[in-house]
Amino acid sequence: MKRKNYKFRSASARTAYHEAGHAVIALCQGLKVYSVTVLPDRETGLPGTHTALHGHLSDSDSDSDRLEKAVRALLAGQLAQRQFDPSFSHALASAELDSQIAMGFIVALSGSSKNKQEACFMRLCVETEALIENHWPQIEAVAEALIEHGRLEGFEIQKILIASNTQR
Repeated sequence: MKRKNYKFRSASARTAYHEAGHAVIALCQGLKVYSVTVLPDRETGLPGTHTALHGHLSDSDSDSDRLEKAVRALLAGQLAQRQFDPSFSHALASAELDSQIAMGFIVALSGSSKNKQEACFMRLCVETEALIENHWPQIEAVAEALIEHGRLEGFEIQKILIASNTQR
């Protein structure tokens, strides 16, 4: 896989790849993304927010399918950030919240057994890494647009994905 060779992997670029990971993986699973931004949240001051996990899944999805899609979308932020900049070992502050929410969903999926939770988490990480690998050009395109514009609406992300798919 080719990665853009940035001389300086700034915090805003890492945030852009983190948020692009959430958005692209959410969309490729049928989740609706309303918007994504790298700009700081007014209430928390944390950079980067997404509104990707507000339902809008197919009625044919089971509860476990819905939870697994949500977990993959949540995990995708930190995994895409790490793919972009493997040398940066610190997660964004918002990644901690993503992880807490994902773990709550994993407990709902796998019950109270720590072994089952760990197995579920590992499986979903592997699946998410494969999705990121398969959709890396789209993640790069969305991240670059976020770096340029700061915020993207869902329809703008859809346009970027369509353009990115036609250039493959």
